[in-house]
Amino acid sequence: MKLYRWLPLIVAVLLSTVNIFSQKFPYEEYDPRTLSDLVQQSAEGINEYKEKQMMIDAKPFYSAVRVTYVGTSRPLTADKKMLYQMWQGSLTIDPKILALVENEYLVKECDKEYWVTVQKQVAGYFPKELKTGDRITLYLMVVGGVKTTDKWDFIFLVNEFRKY
Repeated sequence: MKLYRWLPLIVAVLLSTVNIFSQKFPYEEYDPRTLSDLVQQSAEGINEYKEKQMMIDAKPFYSAVRVTYVGTSRPLTADKKMLYQMWQGSLTIDPKILALVENEYLVKECDKEYWVTVQKQVAGYFPKELKTGDRITLYLMVVGGVKTTDKWDFIFLVNEFRKY
């Protein structure tokens, strides 16, 4: 008889636990695109001053892009870290995200190389699951760009990846 009183609570707890563990990455929200297309799209309408500039893209263009993993990484530059701080503040993004962006990784699309920022928890899987030359799909978003001399460096943030 006492079990019947606790049964609804037990069922509610079990269902909420299943809900938590069944949350998956929203792959369907990422449209197939190329990095080349994203760079071209981001470059349209940018003024061409010679000084150093930064641009924050208000629309993230969630994209699934197929690239080749090169296997090289490097820390973010001070300019890119500053852009991420401006991006976080301007778009009121959770400040915890800044602790997740430390390094960028080199990938290749056709004959063009791109450096992309990979969230720390995602990058932790790279050495375990990837080797140089592996074909992968990156699920990323456009953050903005930094112009230092006469060239724009567009910034992409990788949220997930799949090897194929």
